[in-house]
Amino acid sequence: MADELTVLDGNTFFVSDRAGDVEAGETANGFFHADMRHLSNWQLLVDGRPVHVLTSRTVDYYSASVFGTLASVSVGENPPISIRRDRFIASGVHEDVTVQNHSGRPQTVMIEVQYRADFADLFEVKDRKPKRGQLRTELGENAATLIYSRDAFRRDTVVGFSEEFQVGERSARVELHLSARGTWQTCIDVVPVADGTENRLHHGERTFGNPKPNMPTTFEQWMAQAPTLETDNDVLRHTYRQSLIDLAALRFRPLKDLSFSLPAAGLPWFMALFGRDSLITAYQALPFQPHLARTSLEALTALQATGFDDFRDAEPGKILHELRRGELTMLAERPHSPYYGSHDATPLFLILLDEYERWAGSTTSCGRSGRLP
Repeated sequence: MADELTVLDGNTFFVSDRAGDVEAGETANGFFHADMRHLSNWQLLVDGRPVHVLTSRTVDYYSASVFGTLASVSVGENPPISIRRDRFIASGVHEDVTVQNHSGRPQTVMIEVQYRADFADLFEVKDRKPKRGQLRTELGENAATLIYSRDAFRRDTVVGFSEEFQVGERSARVELHLSARGTWQTCIDVVPVADGTENRLHHGERTFGNPKPNMPTTFEQWMAQAPTLETDNDVLRHTYRQSLIDLAALRFRPLKDLSFSLPAAGLPWFMALFGRDSLITAYQALPFQPHLARTSLEALTALQATGFDDFRDAEPGKILHELRRGELTMLAERPHSPYYGSHDATPLFLILLDEYERWAGSTTSCGRSGRLP
């Protein structure tokens, strides 16, 4: 993934190439939300060609910037046009596009954004299986809604533009007439809709250098809660800080009423609740972020098996192995709603419960409510 640009917030994440684009047919790239791919094609074209990337990087784990110019520029030529893309992700995606004319005369360029959604379940992406539902697109005021439905299951992706764009079923265009030294800027919102709920990133919710994860605890609070490391070893100090940042990036909330957040298993295939992975990570992080253990215990208690179910390998008292929210799970073609086929999650749960009590310094209990006092 060295040549890929990845931004994430919980089980919502965007994996693209260095230009910020996703070409149709790329295996694991795209915009994913709740175990399904909501964009399988996402390209910014300038005069019909992809942007020539000058530099590309993640700014925070939830944001990235791409700086580029026209694809037609030759080596050694001073490019008259620069293009910048700033991408932010939370429950949805917000992308700012800035085009600047550096020359002393007017310039005309055509901006086109291409989009498509295959709505592949994460298991279908991994196994390269075709879809069986219906795809359609509805055009509204300055927006295109990409829709997938199969029986009672439905997912939408709403792509919204400024008034300047001419919006079609698969692309939106605008012709820019830039004055000498002129600048043009627009914003694009991509909103996934799951279970009838729009998951929108509000304007102004996030800015570069000011991380505000979609969590009960802000990024600043997360870093402030961790023990301070005092050392003259600069490499060790930076490694410790980056480890805390990487752990923060894996936080998510699989249940809405959880008091805090818990660690997912990893990008891209495992941004979900895994009993074994969450328990081991929370155990190892006890000296640094004990709230991860508390929330992992809450979530796993709330979803503890209460009966026998051979399809999901459930038995009374078992702790789940994996929980998914995609199409195949919701339509009962996969047993991950949740799936309990794990031999180690239940004893690991008991180990973490005991260790959390020791580290928290108070007696705890874990009842069917899923709450720890």
